[in-house]
Amino acid sequence: KLKLGTYYLKEKKDPIKSIDSLQSLLSQNPPPIIAGQTWLAISIAYYEVKDYEKSAEALFKTISDYPQVTVGEEQFAWLAQYYLDAKKWDLARQVLKRMQEVLKDYPAPQRLQFRYAECIHNLGKLDEAIKEYQKVVDMAPSSTSATESLYRIAQIYEQTNQLPQALEFYERCANNGGSETSARAQFRLSEIYENKGEIEKAGKNYLKVAILYLHPELSPEALWRSGNCYLKINEKENAQRAFQELLDDFPSHPLAEKVKSMLSSEKENTAALSTEPR
Repeated sequence: KLKLGTYYLKEKKDPIKSIDSLQSLLSQNPPPIIAGQTWLAISIAYYEVKDYEKSAEALFKTISDYPQVTVGEEQFAWLAQYYLDAKKWDLARQVLKRMQEVLKDYPAPQRLQFRYAECIHNLGKLDEAIKEYQKVVDMAPSSTSATESLYRIAQIYEQTNQLPQALEFYERCANNGGSETSARAQFRLSEIYENKGEIEKAGKNYLKVAILYLHPELSPEALWRSGNCYLKINEKENAQRAFQELLDDFPSHPLAEKVKSMLSSEKENTAALSTEPR
């Protein structure tokens, strides 16, 4: 029956007949190894007819109930991505866990661990998620997955009102390479300092976004905010430097127009720069 089912699938290119034959075999309670191979073949057949939900169900049953059956890396990856895309976090978590157990030579194990941690996070298990994200950092400290994990840990701490820990992990993330995630961590760090009323520290940290990352979206905003932070504490020279850098590096940005207007107003009125953005 198994041979007949795979014959219909491979030779006759008839996945519907293949499914019928394979399901008939399952009704006869075959030995586990045969049952597992049958479920795997059913998964492939459903995939051929583009019934991805049933294909995923059959493949999930294969890896869950029949560990003795060999499943390829591509099939594992497809199943994990299918459940991730469907936001079926617990099913995705189980697939990723099985991948970690089976695919010992996976080229980037930290990526599997990150996706696993992400599932735990989305399931709302925040304390456990922190531990799982930390495993990513321990596995590959300088990887992009580690940088993203540090950011997620910081977000969890901020979400749970543990600001000292949040600040620590945003800073660690900001210092973990020059990625966009690092830039966003540096920016968020600055925002937290500003919200806490630590204006000078906020101004300095906003400057770091522009100096260290040159991010097309965040850098001009950071320079604008840095300048305004310095204005609030009456450090006009530092404010001028931040605004001038915004003009020099991002002359066509909308915020550059605000700076020009501000500087023009100051020159005409020989008055102090406004302490609030317009």
